[in-house]
Amino acid sequence: MQILFWVIVIVLGALIAGALGLAMPGRGFGFLGDAAIGLIGSILGLFIFGFIAGALIPHMSLGFVGILLFATIGAFIVVAIVHMATKGRTTSTTSM
Repeated sequence: MQILFWVIVIVLGALIAGALGLAMPGRGFGFLGDAAIGLIGSILGLFIFGFIAGALIPHMSLGFVGILLFATIGAFIVVAIVHMATKGRTTSTTSM
């Protein structure tokens, strides 16, 4: 049951980041692409923020909302970095 909880949190964080990615400046990769990138960010966010929170306040219980917030923040940061990195890039369909 605990694995299902983590899967739900990570997927929700990724979907929220995908939706926020549509409103961000920069090229991005569309909703599904940004959600896939947000999936990686969700996992990183949970790991990094969970490590920091655990180190600062041992035995702290964040609950569903706190964990979802950490996953969403991590996903949003990674999607924002990708949008900034791809800002101004264009794709060409001509071949040489």
